[in-house]
Amino acid sequence: VLSAASHLAVLVSGEEKANILKEVLTSQPDEVRYPIHILWPILNKVTWLIDSQAAKLL
Repeated sequence: VLSAASHLAVLVSGEEKANILKEVLTSQPDEVRYPIHILWPILNKVTWLIDSQAAKLL
């Protein structure tokens, strides 16, 4: 269903998400551990909306 979308937005906010966001964006795709990795084949359709608190470790 997600892969059929014309565009997707992912919102990440809050300091408590900083560690997991870094892990998700720097690890090898693992859809079991991080279901968001299902989007990796269609990243050209994804817009990431990340606040400065969540992005502080990037």
